[in-house]
Amino acid sequence: MADIKLTGKRSGIDVAQIAHDKGVAVLFVTAFCPADAKHLAIGCLSKPYAQRDLLTAIEISDAILRGEKPGRLPRALRLF
Repeated sequence: MADIKLTGKRSGIDVAQIAHDKGVAVLFVTAFCPADAKHLAIGCLSKPYAQRDLLTAIEISDAILRGEKPGRLPRALRLF
């Protein structure tokens, strides 16, 4: 998971790019989903979100990585 706004020199998009280049799946968890970085992530969970939505988003991401069809999406989750 990566937030877009991070402290320091790198952004969440930088982190997602590095992860993507190494074959690591990313789910953005941020207030503003980056339209220009859709190719780097499975999707985006928009803040604010309920804890159960975060857990569901992780389960859905895991299902996608296993090649399964995801179940019902939380309202705050967008898949790319």
